[in-house]
Amino acid sequence: MTDYQQQLFGNQSFLRATLDSAPEGRSNSVRLPDDVVAELWDRGVLSFRPLDQRSADSILLSVGVHGDETAPIEIIDQLVSDIFSGKLWVKHNLLIVMANPDAMNANCRQVDEN
Repeated sequence: MTDYQQQLFGNQSFLRATLDSAPEGRSNSVRLPDDVVAELWDRGVLSFRPLDQRSADSILLSVGVHGDETAPIEIIDQLVSDIFSGKLWVKHNLLIVMANPDAMNANCRQVDEN
């Protein structure tokens, strides 16, 4: 786990912090060495924004709409870890959304709505 992840999520991964409803009071923004700003907008909503803005392209990755489909959720959590560790570089605006953490916690398709 990197210092950047700890600033945003404490001693947890993005997934674990999303599922545990991490307590407030942590930083919601960090600047990575490759001039990318990572911002935790809300529970399960993480933004990466390159500061050079050479690219106007944006990517949205949304997982967990159905809480019992866990493989994509785990893949996204690994992708986030790889970005923070410097294994992957962010060249475009990237928004990652873990869409239904309550259903993920219950390990079911949906809690209130599908």
